[in-house]
Amino acid sequence: MPHGPVADLVGLARLAEDLGCCRCWVYDEGLATRDVYVTMTAVVLATSTIRVGTGITNPYSRHPGTTASAIATIDELSGQRAFVGLGAGGGMTLGPMGIERRRPVAAVE
Repeated sequence: MPHGPVADLVGLARLAEDLGCCRCWVYDEGLATRDVYVTMTAVVLATSTIRVGTGITNPYSRHPGTTASAIATIDELSGQRAFVGLGAGGGMTLGPMGIERRRPVAAVE
């Protein structure tokens, strides 16, 4: 989903669902976008069939346990429609937070 106000993103997810799309990916780009988990929650509460996930979250800016808890909670609220995409993160996400990206494969494992 693109950057912008959460209400606009929710509207796009509803439209996608109405058009028959089966998945909606929400950006997790740190300080550059709205919070991924709050946005995902708004989307799942406003839709009924579309699956909603992170595209992509990383193990640097959030502890993996926190990510797992957030996804599990959203999955519960959505009737098992949440999923998570994991990646190593990039400069656009990590740089503004002052996080150094080290050994990305090991961090994702």
